[in-house]
Amino acid sequence: MPSTTPPIAHSPEALSQAMGESLSLDRYRELFPAVVESMTTCGCTTVDRAAMWLAQIGHESAGLRYMEEIASGEDYEGRKDLGNTKKGDGKRFKGRGPIQVTGRTNYTELSKWAHENGYVPTAKFFVEHPDELSSNHYGFLGVTWYWTVARPQINSLADAGDLEGVTRAINGGLNGLADRKSRYEACLRDAAGVPRSTATPHHGGSEQRLRGLLRRIRRKLFG
Repeated sequence: MPSTTPPIAHSPEALSQAMGESLSLDRYRELFPAVVESMTTCGCTTVDRAAMWLAQIGHESAGLRYMEEIASGEDYEGRKDLGNTKKGDGKRFKGRGPIQVTGRTNYTELSKWAHENGYVPTAKFFVEHPDELSSNHYGFLGVTWYWTVARPQINSLADAGDLEGVTRAINGGLNGLADRKSRYEACLRDAAGVPRSTATPHHGGSEQRLRGLLRRIRRKLFG
């Protein structure tokens, strides 16, 4: 497991702020453990990477409001570039999770990766149970897989502050760039005073130690 924790969104309150307070604080508390695990596993433990993660995922999910796309997915029917070759694949494999994993091919590759890493019981888990990718328990696995496996260049782009490059990697174009930029810049402002390379170590998975580290980072951010 990675040995660092994110320097931004280190508490449910900070996560709420980073996501534009789009949901109730109780909902952010509910999602917080999965967010921290995903950010950490994605290697987003520096200010630049954490700000990019929060901005991109914040945009894709409207502040974590949506765990699947609003549209039915019918527009994806017959999209061979997404691997949708069987009748009903469009709706079955619509965008799910905060990063909107879409298409039979992506669901298949995500399932293989998640099984190899011990996250799911079978190598076809999300193909056979696509709705699970919208759940709190599994939704952020899609983010982790996409960020680290499907688009492994993202962290290097984030290190360079290349917002457009990361947006293209996730979106395929520059849709929503203004909102992504606004979120990104807000996260960087919130992290003012934290060294850009900050990566806070923890050992042994100790809950008490982790909470202590998060409190110290929070004091550094907010006084």
